[in-house]
Amino acid sequence: QVQIANYQFVEGMKTYDKAIASDPLKTDVPFNKAGVLVQMGKFEEAAAILSPFEQEDESVKPTLAYIHYQMGEVDKGDKLLQDTVSRIPKMDRIEQARASFAVALAYSAKNEYSQARKYMELAMDSFPVGPDAESYLTLSYILSPLGEFEEAEDAIHQASLISHSELSLHIARASLMLDQED
Repeated sequence: QVQIANYQFVEGMKTYDKAIASDPLKTDVPFNKAGVLVQMGKFEEAAAILSPFEQEDESVKPTLAYIHYQMGEVDKGDKLLQDTVSRIPKMDRIEQARASFAVALAYSAKNEYSQARKYMELAMDSFPVGPDAESYLTLSYILSPLGEFEEAEDAIHQASLISHSELSLHIARASLMLDQED
């Protein structure tokens, strides 16, 4: 099972590399590749991909902040996070939603769950068509360490109404149950 998952990541990286080579100006492909690298724990590689886009896209700075926190580079992460937080009120709704979501993840990486909740709720309020399932699941992960178990369960329920993979829903519920036991 692990070999198959690892093979899929490797094949996915090759596909991203081909897409980047065919259209180097298309920014969503490097962002997606960096996201996969973050999931694989390859934070330095992800940072190297995202750093050139730091000035072009407001959601890159908090994403880089998250990566720097994961690498133990708290000062770098704090600078990027503070810069983004100061700019959020000036962004349009979609940029505000994307940046706020990334800021919530960065605060969560610092175990600052009250701040993470504030920005996750701002992100969810900023989505033009309403929050997606991933937003609700992320909110549940943020609420759980705050002891807001009923709200976390409600967020998981909201995600299930939008349609999300059964595996993600089960993982979120298991995480909530573990936090409740602590």
